[in-house]
Amino acid sequence: MVELAATRKLMSCETDRSPDNYFFGGDSSGVFAAGDRWQVPPEVWRLLSRGQVIYYRVVVVNHHCGTSEPSVDERHLDVVPGLRILHEGLRRV
Repeated sequence: MVELAATRKLMSCETDRSPDNYFFGGDSSGVFAAGDRWQVPPEVWRLLSRGQVIYYRVVVVNHHCGTSEPSVDERHLDVVPGLRILHEGLRRV
């Protein structure tokens, strides 16, 4: 699953979240990638790409034991060399 936010604060604080500034894939259908690729829904890109930065977290679920944990975020990209976030106009911070 993927979690996207317009600000870093929204990743840990639910108070100011809205569909215009936050997206959690677990709340939507079709967000579980069956392979190594997944595309952000176009309407989410339209809303969140208004700013210069999108904060994200990737959550991997182990279906065999039912556990999940945040496994990739902007601080840990070096351990997942195959992860690429592509969108014109956004920058990695």
